[in-house]
Amino acid sequence: MASAVFLLLQLLLLTSQVSASHHWGGTTSFTYKGRNPDGTVKMSLRTRDTYDSCNNYHYWYCYGGNCGYANTRVRSQIDSSSNTPSYESQWCESETVETWTLPSDKPFNLRAASCCWIDTRNSVVNWNYDSQVDFGTRSDTRKPNKSPDIAIVPFLRVPQNCPRTYRLAAFDPDGDRVRCRYGSNPGYECDNCHLPSGFQLDQDSCTLRYQSTYSDYRIFGFEMVVEDYARGTIDLFYSDGSMDPPVPSCEEGLYLPKFESPTPSHGTQITAEVNKEVEIRVKATAVYSSIQNIVFSGPTNVTKHRDTNNDFVIRWTPAEDDLEEQYPICFVVESVNGNSAYQSEMRCVLVEVQKHQNNRFGAMFSPNSYPLEYNVGDRIYMQLDASSSVNNTEMFVESCRAAPYDNPNYHPTYSIIENGCNVDPTLQIHSTANNKEFRFSIEAFKFIGLHDQVYISCTVMMCEAGNPNTRCSRGCSNSTWHNVRRKREAVIESGKHFVSQGPLRLKREADPRGGSAVNLNLNMMFVAGCLLAAVGMICGVIIYKTKTSRAKYQPLPTHES
Repeated sequence: MASAVFLLLQLLLLTSQVSASHHWGGTTSFTYKGRNPDGTVKMSLRTRDTYDSCNNYHYWYCYGGNCGYANTRVRSQIDSSSNTPSYESQWCESETVETWTLPSDKPFNLRAASCCWIDTRNSVVNWNYDSQVDFGTRSDTRKPNKSPDIAIVPFLRVPQNCPRTYRLAAFDPDGDRVRCRYGSNPGYECDNCHLPSGFQLDQDSCTLRYQSTYSDYRIFGFEMVVEDYARGTIDLFYSDGSMDPPVPSCEEGLYLPKFESPTPSHGTQITAEVNKEVEIRVKATAVYSSIQNIVFSGPTNVTKHRDTNNDFVIRWTPAEDDLEEQYPICFVVESVNGNSAYQSEMRCVLVEVQKHQNNRFGAMFSPNSYPLEYNVGDRIYMQLDASSSVNNTEMFVESCRAAPYDNPNYHPTYSIIENGCNVDPTLQIHSTANNKEFRFSIEAFKFIGLHDQVYISCTVMMCEAGNPNTRCSRGCSNSTWHNVRRKREAVIESGKHFVSQGPLRLKREADPRGGSAVNLNLNMMFVAGCLLAAVGMICGVIIYKTKTSRAKYQPLPTHES
C-alpha cells in the first residue's frame, strides 16, 4: 500500500533520485497486470533511479510475505545533466520496468538497499527503499488494490534566501487519500530519520516548504514515504480465502451459506468405478446473501457445473490408473451481499475407486435364509427402496442402528447413521439412479453385549423433492428442529417410518474342545448387518400415508457371504 520516495536537497539544489556509492535518489510504484494461465499473479514494478552514472540501477528483492520473482527487466535513460554541484560530475536518471510472477494476490514486501549517497550535510549515508505490495481485491472497486505514485523532476535549484513551496505530485489510481510522511523506521524507511532543520512537511497535501538555513555546500538527503488511505472503510479479499471481516450473523443460512440435501455429509465415503462418471450434488442457501460460486479441490480432471436449479454439481471420471486409489474432494460454497463475500463450512468426501460392482445390489437373499452369517471384516451391502404414486418425492434416511432385538426402542444400540449424519467409520454411501433409493455398505462393527444376533433397523421418511423447508433438505443435522406449518398449508413430508432386517450373526467357528463356538468375549462381540427393504408410500395431494408400517423384506446377493 506504500511507495517510497527519497529526496536530496542542497541550498541551491533539490533532486529526487538514488546511487550505490553515488546515489542521488529515486521513486518506485507497482501495478497488478492480471493472472497467468496457472493462476499466478503478474506484476509490473516501475522504478526511477538517479545516480552519478547512467550504468547503475536498483536491485529489488522480496523479503517477506507472498514472495515471487522477476522475469524480465528493461532499462531506459530518461535524462542526464553535468550541471551539478562542483564536487559531482553529473547526474543521470533512468527508468527500470520489471515484470514479476507472484504465487497469489496476498501482500508482500519489496526492498532495495545499499550504500552510499553522495556527500550529504545531514549525515544520510545508506539508502533504503521499502514498499508494501498488496493486490487484495477491494470491496469498494471490486478490483485489485493499486499503489500510490509520486513524481518530481530529478533536479531543482533552491535559492538560499528565498522561501519556496514544493507540492509533490502524489496521487492514487484508486482515488484514495495520499499522504507523504518522513521516514521513521531506521534501516528500512530511512537512515537519518529526521527532517532537516529549516523545512516543514505538510503530510496531508504532500507539500514541502523551505524557510531558511545556514550555508553549506553539501546536499540535504530527504527520506520520505508515500502512503494511501481509503476514504471510507473497505475490505480486502484474497483468492486463497484468507480471513474476512466480521459477518452480521454467524448463524448458517442467513449470510453464511448453509448446506442442504442432497449435499453429502462431511466424511462421506463414495465408491466410484473406472471410466464411470461420479456426480456429487451440492446445494446451499442463504437468506441475506446470494449464492454465487463453489470452490473445490480434488483429483485431476474433476470439474464443477451449475444446473438449472442453480445448484452445483462436481463431476469426476476415474481412469484406469486410479483403480484401488482413494481421493478426497473438498468444497465450500460462496455467497455475496453487496461488497462482502461469505463462505459455507468446508465439507470433504472420500472417493474410493473400485472395480465394477452394480451387481452387488442386483441379486437378493431369500427371506428363508435368515439368520445370515458373516465373517468379521466382510463388507455388507444394503439398499432401501421407496415407491410413491406422486411424482417429485424423495426419500431421506434419518437413522440406521444395530440392536439385539427387532425393537426400535431397545437400548443400547449401535449407531450407523444418526440424524442424517454418517456415524460408523466404515460406512460408504453408494450412488443411485434416483432419489427414492438409498444404498450403503459397512464392514463388521463392534457391538457391546452378550447377544448372539442383531437386527439392522432404519428410520426413513418421504418429502417433496427440492423443497428447502423439509427435513429431507436439511440433511445431516444434530440440532433440534420443529416443522411448524399453518393449517392451510399442504403437508410437504411424511412421518417417520421404521424398517428392520435380521437377524444377523457371526459365522460359528470350530471349538477346539468340541462342538462349535461363537466368536464372543465378555465385553465385545462383532456383528455385521445386511438390509434390503422397501418403503411403500401412497401420496395424496395434501397428505402422505404409509402403505405399511413394516418393511417388505427382500434378499441380498448370496455371493456377499
